[in-house]
Amino acid sequence: MRSISRRQFLAGTAAGLIFLPRLQIARPPLTIAMPALTASLDPHMAAGRRDWLVIRQVFDTLVEYGENSAIQPALAQSWTLDETGATFALRDDVTFHDGTPFDADAVVFNVERILTADPTRAAVRALMGGIIGAQALNARTVRIVTRAADPLLLRRLAHLPIAAPRSDSLRYRAVGTGAYLAGEYRPNRYLDLIAFPESWRSIAGIESARLIAIDDPQRMLGALQRGEADILAETPTEFLAGIARIYPVAARADGTCVMIRLNASAEPLLDAPEVRRALSLAMDRRFIAQIVYSGFAGAAGQIAPPGYPDHDPAITPPDYDRASALALLNNAGASALRLTIGGTASWERSIAELVIAFLRAVGIDGELAEIGALTVETQDFSALRDTSGADDSAIPLVHPQIAFPLSPGVAASVAPDGLIRLREVIRR
Repeated sequence: MRSISRRQFLAGTAAGLIFLPRLQIARPPLTIAMPALTASLDPHMAAGRRDWLVIRQVFDTLVEYGENSAIQPALAQSWTLDETGATFALRDDVTFHDGTPFDADAVVFNVERILTADPTRAAVRALMGGIIGAQALNARTVRIVTRAADPLLLRRLAHLPIAAPRSDSLRYRAVGTGAYLAGEYRPNRYLDLIAFPESWRSIAGIESARLIAIDDPQRMLGALQRGEADILAETPTEFLAGIARIYPVAARADGTCVMIRLNASAEPLLDAPEVRRALSLAMDRRFIAQIVYSGFAGAAGQIAPPGYPDHDPAITPPDYDRASALALLNNAGASALRLTIGGTASWERSIAELVIAFLRAVGIDGELAEIGALTVETQDFSALRDTSGADDSAIPLVHPQIAFPLSPGVAASVAPDGLIRLREVIRR
């Protein structure tokens, strides 16, 4: 695949080289365009999707998400859960990019680094819940200690990237065990990723990739049209419908649910089951998915998104039914309601405006407000939230998708964590 031996590679990394300019790559790098690059290669500073897009290529975790959000082995090949944590048996065929062996001490280093009070690691630390430490029982066995029994422990550890033990900053020098190592990094411009010759994972065929920052959506689209970009990340939804008519798009539910939160303290009639049912039937979910998300969203009949353990495929979203909504409102004596509707994010306010139109169609006078009797909000279940059980105070509307437009010569799918895995991408 490339003209470099293990000895040459490890010699280079031991000398402090994170990328190898003499590496002979048979094909030009795959190019991924996105509005902005991660501001740091430190995996424990990850705070957003663009950070994780890089981190998932360069770093591994003890466990990871498989289909339907089932936890599967990664750096840990097996584990035993108990009331105060879990004990993990580690793989014995893993090496960090700089030649350092992966072992239990490396896991302990990462857990302890996350638990320090450094504010730059707050986002990842918040995902760790009640984890209070780690113990190396031997080179191949590590115990993660929790304050109490934690049913989400394995899910939490799927968000803990394992970096090579180092005492210096990881912000510009990332060393993991992932299928790709971080190469040349120019903040706000580009980042090179190069397939790791000693990776314990199989790599489909992408030898190298370059992530480039293009802050204008039109220029991002132009890069795809001119063949200068193979994959687009974080594409604005208003562009997706047009792009999908010409280019393939890899998409998957992104782990969120956009819903209407009902505040009965602002309007007591919202406590009535008939009124709640009427409001649900008055919402044209498929219209919202098409107008706001260019079709890259699914109508929601439940809060749990598709692909999550608590999602029940038997629960389907209700069809838009204006006549039934009107009848229910009349029976409940709520045909003359006046409701305020709020929303924080731009897409939530866009949906709130549509909600007002749907309400007017059934005789309810609605208006936008900062805080409303109805509030359009987005719940993110990808960050370890419990999606089980019914929530009678909310009306699910749509499950948005994350979408990656592709050049015609690229085959890719969105992984269960909502990201593209370069090791699975194929370029014809």
